[in-house]
Amino acid sequence: MQKITVNEKSFWVESVGYEYFWPQINSGQWEPATFRNFDQNIDNTTLMLDIGAWIGPTALYAAQLAKKCLAFEPDPIAFERLQANAALNGSAEWIDKLVVLNKAVAREAGTIPFGSRKDGGDSTSSVLFADGPTNWLVEAVTLKSVLDEHAEPGQKIFLKIDIEG
Repeated sequence: MQKITVNEKSFWVESVGYEYFWPQINSGQWEPATFRNFDQNIDNTTLMLDIGAWIGPTALYAAQLAKKCLAFEPDPIAFERLQANAALNGSAEWIDKLVVLNKAVAREAGTIPFGSRKDGGDSTSSVLFADGPTNWLVEAVTLKSVLDEHAEPGQKIFLKIDIEG
């Protein structure tokens, strides 16, 4: 377990298997402009949608800023780690604002194929690799259905999309 701190916001993660990644965040080397953008545009009235949440670096941060953060991750391996990282923060005052979903956001609702060039969990899974050596089916929801269910009338919405494909 490792404590991650970015711009005075902290959260806990399980670093095993991702030892190369988390120190980059703690040192400010991984996407510092992304976190600054979050700080400038997300507040306690914002519904934040993290589409392609991977193992949680942006969702765990944004949940501390937003009114609610929905983290979508269709890769089952990455989703399992995202869930575990969220659970490590179970006593944090902001954790109830984070909702993790093992779903994709797509043009049409239904079940869609996903895949990976490797084993999954490495942040590059995609519909583009549905014929790859590792593949699965995932539930897809539309952006409209997500907003209909979670957004309040007139609410500020911040959409982060980091997907392969």
